Amino acid sequence: MVFSKFEFSEQAKKPKDKQPKKPKSYKELYDKVIKDKAKFVELQQTDADKAKQVAEKNAWRKAMDQSKGIKVKDDPVLLKKSMKKEEKLKQHSQKKWQERVTHVAEQQQKRQDKRKKNIQAKKQTKVDRKIKLAKKKGRIISGF
Repeated sequence: MVFSKFEFSEQAKKPKDKQPKKPKSYKELYDKVIKDKAKFVELQQTDADKAKQVAEKNAWRKAMDQSKGIKVKDDPVLLKKSMKKEEKLKQHSQKKWQERVTHVAEQQQKRQDKRKKNIQAKKQTKVDRKIKLAKKKGRIISGF
């Protein structure tokens, strides 16, 4: 083992095979599927042989992706269903968050009211104690 030498092999120089970027959201996937179907229909009308080749190519690509374990999301009905489900979950979480915000505000207001009430009660007891002491010492005569 020699640590002073560096080995630069051909494998290190080659860039890794990168997967093509996939659209992340169901909306983007749905739009892509619809656009591809529209292109395919247009291609069928203009050039049937090329459309057949494209269909076969897509079928092979889909089969290869499935064999690699990649989920193929190309069914517009399922994509639309997933979009609706995602939107429903988003609405649900927004509702939950709004409820939490209002609950926290209510709790905070209750604590503030309780604190004000306690402070006021303490001030009143202090004043009562001073008056009682003053009466006892004869500084204040009750009834006048």
